[in-house]
Amino acid sequence: MDLILLAFGRKQQWSEAQKLLTNPGQFIKDLNNYDFDGISQALFSKVLKSTQNDSFTMEKVKNTSAAACGLFVWINSFLNYYNVA
Repeated sequence: MDLILLAFGRKQQWSEAQKLLTNPGQFIKDLNNYDFDGISQALFSKVLKSTQNDSFTMEKVKNTSAAACGLFVWINSFLNYYNVA
């Protein structure tokens, strides 16, 4: 969830995650309507750096939380979009 908070320009704190998750419908809309064209080099670099560790794999995320798998895919899409665009 830290990477989602980072992508949305929020502090990486549980209280911020709770705010996002309070309204699940809005959270899904925000994910679906994210401005991928507005990703800055600085933001991309921060997210990329945070993903470059051994614990950031689909298998490890899936073992931790099935719900987090969708967010894992979203972050990978975030990174891939920036590389393609």
